Amino acid sequence: MTEGSPPTKVYAYRKIYADLLGPGGEVCVLYLHQVCIAGRWVRRASVEWTGTDGSRRVGQAVDEPPAFDADTPLSALPVRLELGGSPATLHLEQEQGAGSSPQPSPAVLDDAGQGSVPLAEGLLRLRPERLLHQGDAFAADRVPRRLDRWTCRVVGGPTWERRWLGEGQLGEHRGPALYEEVRFGPAAAALARAASSAAS
Repeated sequence: MTEGSPPTKVYAYRKIYADLLGPGGEVCVLYLHQVCIAGRWVRRASVEWTGTDGSRRVGQAVDEPPAFDADTPLSALPVRLELGGSPATLHLEQEQGAGSSPQPSPAVLDDAGQGSVPLAEGLLRLRPERLLHQGDAFAADRVPRRLDRWTCRVVGGPTWERRWLGEGQLGEHRGPALYEEVRFGPAAAALARAASSAAS
């Protein structure tokens, strides 16, 4: 799936990612993200692994990924990632129409992650079973360089991401659903404050 932040004159954010769900409920997400600051693009890639026990690991790319846009197929983006201290090449092949949503429909989710997404085929209802991640979209494990994190936050403002694993229902069809919500600006700051208050 490819998504991005609202465009501005000095800042833009693009992200393409593949969500992989293991047979036991393990989740692996490959990210390729581009941040444009004052006309200069910075590209990064990472992989996140979330176990059924809630453990979470993040690996960073060894090489800078190539540039991409909404029409770039995943199979054109081989990435060498640092996994467990050893470099590995991850190459994805994408079937036609799978995992791609250049114009995602707006989801209506409540604070618990339950809600719906209007699709051409009907209304996709989402019911969360497990919260996989909640926090800053530019956290230190994703963006290791402090200067890069500081620049993204100063220029682009706050971001807040929540990702769930649950069940999706479209008509009579049901199946596993891996979905997320990303907020920008004041909405992100409000969610961060709410999460901090709940944790204290």
